[in-house]
Amino acid sequence: MIRKPVSTKRKASSSSESDEEPPLKIQIKDVKRKKKDESDDESEDVKEIKKKDVKKQKKAESDEEVDETSSSDKQDSPKKSKALSGMVIALSGKLSMTSAEIAKLIEKNGGKFAKTITQDVTHVICANTDDKTKKLTKAKEDGKTLVDEKFLKKKINL
Repeated sequence: MIRKPVSTKRKASSSSESDEEPPLKIQIKDVKRKKKDESDDESEDVKEIKKKDVKKQKKAESDEEVDETSSSDKQDSPKKSKALSGMVIALSGKLSMTSAEIAKLIEKNGGKFAKTITQDVTHVICANTDDKTKKLTKAKEDGKTLVDEKFLKKKINL
């Protein structure tokens, strides 16, 4: 009979332990949730700060571009030439200037720049007009005028 109370106590103690476990698990879960919520709040704050920084950078860059273009327009407007007006110019091959630089020159001098050789293209600037590449052969067949960089420099007086 002594065993029964002992076993009852064990059961009682084990049941009291099991009664305590769920609240501890709940407390641990609550702590994890709170930490997660705090980290989510922090990450939301960080995201907002990053968005604001990106917006500020974009605004600053666009302001700089506006300043640069307005000052360059003021400088270039009297000198703006129409030497290339009516021309649509594309590029082919490796040239001494980047395509962006050449595109700027073309547009400043009244021409239009085309990234690819289309029906609208009138001239193709290439490193060597005698090259037998498929692109240049097709351009010749389509009646495009093949020119080198010297042509561009002569036209715009560089």
